[in-house]
Amino acid sequence: MKLTKIALFVGAATIGLVGCGGGGGGSTPTSSFEATAIDGKLVNAWVRADCDGNGEPELGPFATNESGVATVTGGALADCAIFVEANPDGSTYDAQKPSKKIAKLFLRTPKGQAVASPFSSLIALKMLANSSLDLDSAVAELITDLDGLGLTKEQILGDYTSGDTKNVKAGLAANALFVTLATTKEEFNAGVNNSANLIAKAKVIKNLVNNQIAKLENAGADLAELENWTIVVEFTNDGKVIISAEEVETPATDRPNKVEKPAPEAPTEVPVIVPTPTPIPSVEPTPTPAPGTGTGTGTDGGGGTGA
Repeated sequence: MKLTKIALFVGAATIGLVGCGGGGGGSTPTSSFEATAIDGKLVNAWVRADCDGNGEPELGPFATNESGVATVTGGALADCAIFVEANPDGSTYDAQKPSKKIAKLFLRTPKGQAVASPFSSLIALKMLANSSLDLDSAVAELITDLDGLGLTKEQILGDYTSGDTKNVKAGLAANALFVTLATTKEEFNAGVNNSANLIAKAKVIKNLVNNQIAKLENAGADLAELENWTIVVEFTNDGKVIISAEEVETPATDRPNKVEKPAPEAPTEVPVIVPTPTPIPSVEPTPTPAPGTGTGTGTDGGGGTGA
């Protein structure tokens, strides 16, 4: 059975704060803010911003640092949606797996959100697919979709990998959900018409991740031990998905509750994402008159009459 293997890792990042550049000596003040890119911490990723609302980023690119943070200049966070892509020079990587470079990725946020993650991308997808859906409603829907992870609004919009909003299980699921997302802006936009299928696919993968977490916990893993694990997503050549747990590249040295690798989940079918075809306008052809027919009337010609 042919497998394509994608290992995705949990990292930490810091939520950026909004700031303004000072203006002095006649210079024009420049608005700026920090944007964070996380699957794990995404280093050397390109961050762009769409601040005029046309769906095309006009600011950037700005490269992320080792914390997955980039400073965006030229706009205010409240006006901007964040777009994250892989650096075309091939240098983008997850901070917990620096040896594995990421060639293609795409994450985005709803307008006004500073942290781009798999969760923020799914929220943006929901809002684009349903223009009547506001941010709070989209977040509430996704929390329901991903039940079992114990997610809060703060975690789903922000940094679920550290601080008061840390959620280890959510981090594992987010990294696995990464493979359900588009890898380019064009693919993401095309997926808006397939948002229901994409969410259904995310639910299947979330359930499989929960099964792996349960196996680790049943073997004795606590939250500290779960941080030493990541989720591996494999796709078979017939379109099924296999979810398994794997130790991170550099696990902690002190692991009092260390557990063994659990058995992977059985190959599972996932919803197929079928692109919605663009309708082609029909044009009615202009009828061509049949030969030898006409629309006018005529009279036979005759000789003149004389007096």
